[in-house]
Amino acid sequence: MVVLVAAAGIAVSAVTGMRNLELSVLTFLILGLAAAAMKKVQAIHITLFCFFLSLFYIAAPPFLHTWPFRLLLPLVLYAMATLSIPALRRSVFWLRLGRLDRRTLSMVMITCILSGVFLVLWVVLFEPSMDVYAGQVPKLPLWALVLSGIFFALFNAAIEEAVFRGIFLQAMDSTPLQGRGALIVQGALFGLMHFAQGFPRGIEGAIMAGAYGMALGSLCRMSGGLLAPWIAHVFADIVIFALIIHHMPKAAP
Repeated sequence: MVVLVAAAGIAVSAVTGMRNLELSVLTFLILGLAAAAMKKVQAIHITLFCFFLSLFYIAAPPFLHTWPFRLLLPLVLYAMATLSIPALRRSVFWLRLGRLDRRTLSMVMITCILSGVFLVLWVVLFEPSMDVYAGQVPKLPLWALVLSGIFFALFNAAIEEAVFRGIFLQAMDSTPLQGRGALIVQGALFGLMHFAQGFPRGIEGAIMAGAYGMALGSLCRMSGGLLAPWIAHVFADIVIFALIIHHMPKAAP
């Protein structure tokens, strides 16, 4: 129950754009204490991360509320707390690569192709304003932009996989929703994260990202680790970066 309430709390925060989080900090603190009293280790994991995430948005200066800090710094704080507590450190079961057999690689390839197609379709059909994304891309020579895009894809995929296919999926598997229900919930949370400020964003973007999060969760289950979903996620992020660059205003000759 604690895990599900924490998931609901972070879902509400994501939809509201991570605003007015003072109550969320208190809620996650109480949930964490309740989980500790009941010795529900996986509930402690998710409430601890959600507590640091909410606290970060309250305490950190606005310039840190951007990529990659908005997820990276709470994740670092969570990791430091987890490493300092033996019971939590021993219960991190998601931190493994998994296997890449022929079947898994085939599913990774299918996921890459479908995600690329749907991202392009989202841009073409819904014509979202790209200004908010383009404004976050530094003005660099083409070779430096390519390197920046690769770094973004590698790093962003690692952070989000650790949070959603790591912390959240493992916590959901400790509830009665374990199995398919856990995949759906962590995918829904991934989708809601994209609602206000993701790519894709908005209602249709949240639905697309939610379905994609479920697919990545299935890859995680199939392979027994984070490497397969990370590879697929890297490809999608490269497509996203390429779409942003393609729609950036062209410099005058």
